[in-house]
Amino acid sequence: MTSIINTITRMRPKLALLCALMLACCCLAAPAQAEYVTNDALHLGIISVATNRVNPLTPVEREFMSVTNLMYEGLMYIDDEYKPQYCLAERYSYTNSGKTWFFYLRDGVTFHDGTPLTAHDVVATVQEILRLAKDDSSTNKGRYSTLQYFIKSIEASDNKTVVITTNRNNYGFLYAMTFPILKADEVQADNPVGTGPYYLDMYDFSSYLLLSCYTGWWQNLPDYRQVLVSLYSTNRELISGYEYSNVDAILTRAITAAQYRTGVTSYNIDYRTTQLETLMMNNGSYELKDVRVRQAIRYMLDLDDIVNNVYYGMVTRTDTPLIPGTWTYWSENDAQQFNKQRAMELLDEAGDAFNLDAVRAGQLTPMFFGSAVTNFGVEPFLERFLQYTPPPLPRESDQGMVEPDDERFSGFIFKIQANMNPAHRDRLAFLRIVSGEFRKGMTVWHSGSGKEIQVKQPQQFMADEREGIETAYPGDIIGLFDPGIYHLGDTLCVGRKIRFEKIPVFAPEHFARVRPLDSMKRKQFVKGIMQLSEEGAIQTFKRPGIGFEEIIVGVVGVLQFEVLEHRLKTEYNAEIRRQQLPYRFVRWITKSPKAIEDLKLSSTSSLAKDARDRDVILFENEWSIRWALEILDGLELAETASRLG
Repeated sequence: MTSIINTITRMRPKLALLCALMLACCCLAAPAQAEYVTNDALHLGIISVATNRVNPLTPVEREFMSVTNLMYEGLMYIDDEYKPQYCLAERYSYTNSGKTWFFYLRDGVTFHDGTPLTAHDVVATVQEILRLAKDDSSTNKGRYSTLQYFIKSIEASDNKTVVITTNRNNYGFLYAMTFPILKADEVQADNPVGTGPYYLDMYDFSSYLLLSCYTGWWQNLPDYRQVLVSLYSTNRELISGYEYSNVDAILTRAITAAQYRTGVTSYNIDYRTTQLETLMMNNGSYELKDVRVRQAIRYMLDLDDIVNNVYYGMVTRTDTPLIPGTWTYWSENDAQQFNKQRAMELLDEAGDAFNLDAVRAGQLTPMFFGSAVTNFGVEPFLERFLQYTPPPLPRESDQGMVEPDDERFSGFIFKIQANMNPAHRDRLAFLRIVSGEFRKGMTVWHSGSGKEIQVKQPQQFMADEREGIETAYPGDIIGLFDPGIYHLGDTLCVGRKIRFEKIPVFAPEHFARVRPLDSMKRKQFVKGIMQLSEEGAIQTFKRPGIGFEEIIVGVVGVLQFEVLEHRLKTEYNAEIRRQQLPYRFVRWITKSPKAIEDLKLSSTSSLAKDARDRDVILFENEWSIRWALEILDGLELAETASRLG
């Protein structure tokens, strides 16, 4: 594989780069501030959380690995044709049908501190990789943990010969020999020395790394004697750095080609990578178990259109997991064809016959076509709805399963809606009855307060019409007047004190800082935010020490932000100012190794509390989640929360 090492050593003169990935985009951007940088230094920009380690054996971000690859080398490397080639090993041999391998090291190779490379350094590096791979306390074993499936034993027969025994003869063994080799006594160091063309000269891990050319490198020296790597926390900052010429190039997989077609002038240097954008299908799922359905999906994908209009022609199409133009590519394989008509024919052939049992088991979904405006198809839909709808089902509680034929009344709140009648600013809690008979005015036990309450003003709804009711039965949904005592998941029951299973609160994926536009409307703003949060329409978070005037709102889809703004303005007369935040994940802290306020997090994460004052962490990316779990030993996180938890 052509690496960024080869690309940089070939670059002359200095260019602004855009490196295209195989079916993905790898771009380049802005500089950090550092002294002692020469005028002809190459300035690179990457996205990276603050860290104090460059050790390539430990988990690092993919973009950061492009930097570590400038400092460390392996026994072998992979060329443009994806063939293994010699690197620190000048040759190899094998015996025992490919189960015993001998690697002979080059003469004259030294580490950045001048120490000669020996076979003992290779052995120590592999032993550290295997130790990390077998560490049960670690959730992320690092990129090279797969060595444990190749290597049975390793030893140095002399200073220049490494002997590796494998569990079995393995075709991909040489491809695994590209792991970076570290000095034996530094395999666990934060910043170990390597043998590559550059060494770590200066660093401030919150902002930059300065790499300088290692004049003792065993190959021809690269053209650039210094590489300054600036660290950015978000894509927007990275792009801005490139647009304003703060850096010569940016390295990232997270920027689409479209973002580089917005007026930014750049030179493109393409190099082949192993990055693939793929669509994987679960052959075991009910919907995809028929091969004709999978074939239909394939026929509906216009890969050429995706290449041209999504990636702007900056990627290479491949119809296999193998790379075109390499010796591994099977050119005789049938190419993906776009054929909408054939896809429709296959779906017709694979169509399921109607099966009511499958519908009620959640394996088949009937489809109806009609128009509520013209009333076309509405009556048949209602008739079939009554026919297909399953009878009332039992529900799990903390005292076992509650059957619908149980004579004791029970139900749970599954929805809350404020301002059902804008003229009266009312608030209704929707109750699904699980068992027994509901009667107007009855006294029930309320799990939320732990008290007996009297249920008044029950209502049923049909479209925008509502009417009071006297009784209701299992399977019915009724609306109860809510003076502010009900919450999602609350249980109402008679004759016993049970709690139905918790209603999960799924983690939002979009976050924004929200504050009232008019400080005089603070009361309306607070009321609106609280009520909409209780409805489940949004989730709210706040940072410790910051008042309610400024909160963080989390939603599953960005359209919910527009709904929030509209409802606050029309129902509460409160306009808001919204600032998008870079966070994409929230995790609830279920266990912490120390006091929450003492947790040391990366720059791409932040502590907060949810609406029920539970501790959470907001993360910008999945890597920062893995980093937190790795660094903070004993930290346990949950992806969902319950309003009853």
